[in-house]
Amino acid sequence: MNHFQFFTESIKNLKTTGTLVQSSRFLCQKMSEQIPVRSDAVVVELGAGDGRITKHILNRLGKNGRLFSFEINEQFCEQLRKIKDPRFHLMPYSAENLILEMHAHGISEVNYVISALPFVVLPPELATSIIQNARDILSPDGLYVQMHYNMMEKKRYLKVFGNCEMHFVPINIPPAWVLVCKK
Repeated sequence: MNHFQFFTESIKNLKTTGTLVQSSRFLCQKMSEQIPVRSDAVVVELGAGDGRITKHILNRLGKNGRLFSFEINEQFCEQLRKIKDPRFHLMPYSAENLILEMHAHGISEVNYVISALPFVVLPPELATSIIQNARDILSPDGLYVQMHYNMMEKKRYLKVFGNCEMHFVPINIPPAWVLVCKK
């Protein structure tokens, strides 16, 4: 998907995309670098968009790693369906169904949750519920990684996880923060 197509789709669905531009490679790298290279981890991606971060995650996974990417926008799902990788599983469902959908795939815990969901535009109760579900499905040493364009939401992660490491990514439009929380 080119920049104009992404922009057009984002204008139509700003409340679910939360941005008008694609993430920079610097932001994608910062988010995905939390996963060790050649890891055989189980990773969940929330808000996969057009797959820019998805591809960075797949580049870090080993041959037995698995990536389950949740996305509800049908135009973005069409782009994601073009990814032909046996480790990739498109989940065209809302992130609020995370635990239910993972259990349906026989998975009771995951190693990483990588999220680009625009929590600032979601109802607060729903945002907190999704974050809590992500924490609940993480393995004991699991990591939750979230991107934001401001730090107003940091309190929400501290409340759920009790910790939150922050990384600033200035080379992105707009500049972004990557929050990393340990279970």
